[in-house]
Amino acid sequence: MISIAIEALLFLYFPFTLIAIIFYTTIYESKSLIYIKMIVSELPAGQLSQDDNFHEYTNNSSRRFSLFYLPIGIYKIYFLTWTRDKKFHFLKILSLKELCNKKIDEKENRLQSISDNSYKKYSISNETEKEQHMQLLQDLTKQMQERKTTAQFKAMFYMTALAAILSVLVSKFDKIKNILSLTTIEQVVIALILLYILNALFLLLSFLSVGSYKSETYSHFRDSMDKDKLYYMYWYKQYQRLQKYTDRDISHISNIEKYLKIITAWTIALALIILIKEVMK
Repeated sequence: MISIAIEALLFLYFPFTLIAIIFYTTIYESKSLIYIKMIVSELPAGQLSQDDNFHEYTNNSSRRFSLFYLPIGIYKIYFLTWTRDKKFHFLKILSLKELCNKKIDEKENRLQSISDNSYKKYSISNETEKEQHMQLLQDLTKQMQERKTTAQFKAMFYMTALAAILSVLVSKFDKIKNILSLTTIEQVVIALILLYILNALFLLLSFLSVGSYKSETYSHFRDSMDKDKLYYMYWYKQYQRLQKYTDRDISHISNIEKYLKIITAWTIALALIILIKEVMK
């Protein structure tokens, strides 16, 4: 019985995927329809996505085709999914944390090498140029720190907003039975809204729990015989590290903002559905 069910799913999988490819390509290749793209990309069935962009589809490379899809916080879960290079899988779990850490580790592994190369160019500069180098590095580092602070401020604001929404939902919990009297479409939309609220909340909690970034130690500089080099290397590595760690924070905030936009869009859709139903009575 199970084998028959699997064969039936596989039989349906490829036609549905083909339809999804045509549908998603038509939608995503459009230079407009921004909000439609956003909503379509989060529908639970027939997905076209890209792993490197944490699900978001931006171009034709490294595409993933999935019959079913479920977002849960920092995870994207795909069922009956396929890519050109890794072929078919029944289940694929994509993690935002793993993607960000992979990029951070890649940069960290190359950091000493690119720092040495950068210092070589810095070391042959004259004193005025060296001063300009350092000023620019410090300014760029400051910009990265400001981006990080902005991301943290947004996270606190969104946490407050979601807490307010959740408190309203909890206060109306005794009326949950009224949902059963709604139409199937209304129930599905409400379920999607609740799903995206929980996803935004889980992403916020993940953002608040991210660790600190690596940095050079004072003792290393203090005991060095080549302080000029270490001073330059400190600021260069600080800037390079902050780039990737800030990108990690911005990735969390961007996904939270996307969910908030989707929540708004579905809430408007629900209001319109209810309004049309009332008018047609």
